[in-house]
Amino acid sequence: TPHSEGANKNLAPQDLDTYKRSYNERANLRVRDTGEIDSYHRQRGRQPEQPTNAINQLVERICVGQGYGQAPRGHRVNIAEELDRMMNGAPNAFKSGKSLTTILSLLARRRNMDAALKVWGWMREAKIERSVFHYNSLISVCEKCRDWRMALDLMKEMDEQGMEKNQITYSSAISACEKSGNFQVAIDLLDRMEKHCEGKSVIPYNAAISACEKGLNSAKALQIFERMKKRGVIPTVITYSALISACEKCGQWKLALEVLEWMKKDFGTNVIAYSAAIAALSKGQQWEMALRLFRELQATGANPSVVTYNTTMTALEKGLQWEKALDLFDEMKQRNLPIT
Repeated sequence: TPHSEGANKNLAPQDLDTYKRSYNERANLRVRDTGEIDSYHRQRGRQPEQPTNAINQLVERICVGQGYGQAPRGHRVNIAEELDRMMNGAPNAFKSGKSLTTILSLLARRRNMDAALKVWGWMREAKIERSVFHYNSLISVCEKCRDWRMALDLMKEMDEQGMEKNQITYSSAISACEKSGNFQVAIDLLDRMEKHCEGKSVIPYNAAISACEKGLNSAKALQIFERMKKRGVIPTVITYSALISACEKCGQWKLALEVLEWMKKDFGTNVIAYSAAIAALSKGQQWEMALRLFRELQATGANPSVVTYNTTMTALEKGLQWEKALDLFDEMKQRNLPIT
């Protein structure tokens, strides 16, 4: 049986691995959601005048030269010289700031804070005026690198310059707080955003709810959920999944099931949300309900993920239902799912 002496360790699901996989599933959905930010940039006419290939090659040289890729031994890249050379080839694109916004955004994707700060310093030396788009891009680097303090410093700098912030600014800063688990600062930023910005983007609310999840505060997460509905912001699957997960972390399985019902009315069946609800039932020692929810998910025609199987088997393990857990393990093997 799982956990018995001499047993194959693969027979028993690992809670930590399950948590990581569940978080990664929701993180992937958040990345898909942030396509909304990219669309916003395109709609604002922020496509760089500099050829995209040239900018990609520049960023590649910068990152490789800093040890972020396979570089020749002793190879170093002088970022200022590279930027000078490119600006001489396309001065209008650089002086308008469009190419630099793209460069900073690409460095954010690569989580290269050091290079981004060198580009930022070069802009000051080159006397290129920094816009809200530049600040947003650098704050996005802070988000990817989990540096919420620097994100707040940049926002303070914007205030000192009298620069108006938008929802993209706040979304990135709140996400930086979410990745660091700093839910109180995330909520403070959300308060400021509601006072100073118009628009109904769901991204900052989702990030704030996720921050509350990491901060083990389901009450605050629920309050944010109610706030967004009052403002006419439409919840997404990510919203519901993060809220269910916050309930799970705080041991509130009944509330998790209630939130799942809300989600089903709006979106129907969703594997990630079901997995989070089953995890809540597992933590609440409700193995029968966890198994019932698992079978309900299957009955809809959806395919449970590795996370769904692992969380359900964990619930069965806690309920000493090892035979049922092994049945699910066999199902996983038949479906050729990876064994964790």
